[in-house]
Amino acid sequence: MAKTGPWAEIQRERARQQRLRDQEFRAFRQAEERAQHERVKAQKAAARKAAADLTEAKRLYREDRKAEAEEMSRTLQDQVTELDGVLTAGIRTGPLITFRSLKRQETYPPFDAGPLVGLTKNAALEYAAQGVRVNAVGPASSSRRSLTRTSTRRPRRSSRASTP
Repeated sequence: MAKTGPWAEIQRERARQQRLRDQEFRAFRQAEERAQHERVKAQKAAARKAAADLTEAKRLYREDRKAEAEEMSRTLQDQVTELDGVLTAGIRTGPLITFRSLKRQETYPPFDAGPLVGLTKNAALEYAAQGVRVNAVGPASSSRRSLTRTSTRRPRRSSRASTP
């Protein structure tokens, strides 16, 4: 049964507008990625056309791979520098993200654990000599029988009588 009334209509309209914004953003991002891909493709085609012989083509290929490796190295170094800044700022006594704060959030942004896992492993290897342990937690859902069994169980009553 669909909800009726002005509040339900406002919520439906907001949800529709959010879907439209998300769709427009995805289309814009895809168009930018396609344009960037075409620019890179055109640059590579021009470089290949300029290469008159096989040795020049091989040299250009090696330069491209070196440039990609340097870019990846710079990106990783920036991430390690950022993590180093966090570590030197000091260790907090409480967690930065609590379960309570996660429960308040209704939707989560898309999350890809690949870069986080790599960054965590590299930081753990780098700071292990200093005795620093590096952990990472990413948003995920879990469906296990033990969780559903405990969540449906009623809380136990204390055997001791409470005194007023």
